Amino acid sequence: DLARAVLKRDGAESVDAAREQWWVGMRDAEMEHYTREGRDFAQDEKEYRLGFESALYWQTRGRSYDEVAGILREIHPDIYRADSFRRGYERGQHYSHSLKLSK
Repeated sequence: DLARAVLKRDGAESVDAAREQWWVGMRDAEMEHYTREGRDFAQDEKEYRLGFESALYWQTRGRSYDEVAGILREIHPDIYRADSFRRGYERGQHYSHSLKLSK
């Protein structure tokens, strides 16, 4: 809360707005990848995105879905087993790994 208040006070974009802008930049590539597999991105985007973002959490970063299934169950109990969530998680891990390689 303190960090959000400091960002707001200093005129910075909110964390939520920054997250939305980041996803806008990622969305087309992720939609293309997902639909290339014959899947319906429009229908599955919410679960896919939650999976993708979950792969970037500090507790899960660099770890396979199977390794962190218990953590994911606690965070997203209603959807962590959905195929679209898992595919998003796997793509998020791929994205995280690609960021490490580009440094």
